Amino acid sequence: MSTTDLHKIGTIEVIDLDIISRFYGREFLPYPFMLTRPSGLSSHDEYVEYARSVPDRFDCGDLADLQQCFGSYANADIRVECHVQHIPADTPSVRIVAFRLGQAGFMAQQRTDDDVVDIYELSPYLLGPAVAESVGLLKPGRRSGIVIPEYARALTSNAGSSDNNAGASDEVTFRHTIEDTRNLIEVPRAQVTAYGTMQTHWRPTRSWGLDPGKNYAVWVRIKDDGDYLYKRDFSEATPVTGAVLAERVDRLISEDVKALRQFRSG
Repeated sequence: MSTTDLHKIGTIEVIDLDIISRFYGREFLPYPFMLTRPSGLSSHDEYVEYARSVPDRFDCGDLADLQQCFGSYANADIRVECHVQHIPADTPSVRIVAFRLGQAGFMAQQRTDDDVVDIYELSPYLLGPAVAESVGLLKPGRRSGIVIPEYARALTSNAGSSDNNAGASDEVTFRHTIEDTRNLIEVPRAQVTAYGTMQTHWRPTRSWGLDPGKNYAVWVRIKDDGDYLYKRDFSEATPVTGAVLAERVDRLISEDVKALRQFRSG
């Protein structure tokens, strides 16, 4: 049963979203949204002509109802970015952005079968539960704790690996300190059938993708088993439910809220 009340306010094609993002001075789409198929525009001139029409549609046409939403995203207090990658990639990714500004909350989700984004209003304090309910968790894993040796990589002096091309790859590298894993069950990477990443932000990002310098949550799905959530240090993954995942996302939001308050207080 859903714990969040989503009210759909509109839809927008990804190509229009890209144009509006550039209208707001951004050089890339909100992560993890992306064009997954040809736009249907046959030439650069045709694209330019089409792009010229979008601001008018946004100002007083079919996209006008989304003005508050995009204004809230551009100036958001908090954003939550979520990407779920299936392995193999013949199952489309889940791509979600939830954000809030003051007492306004929104969630946008790209359709798995089309380059269209559905946009919803919701309580600004329910971003975590809304994202957790939308990622498609199946069931908690059966084991108390697992490790995936191929995903383990020790921290270096320049710790952190970028996931800026997550939408085009079925691999992700997790950062963590190597710990004693003799009491944990090792699972080969070949058994991973999906993984999801969730990261929050209180200020604009400089590139499309995960920010390796910030905390983020990762869950994995193991074939013939279930879903697991990695600990914050990525030393192991434990069974995860929607409530547990929502709690982790809320914790990330709380950390960013604290940082935002400190920044605004000078």
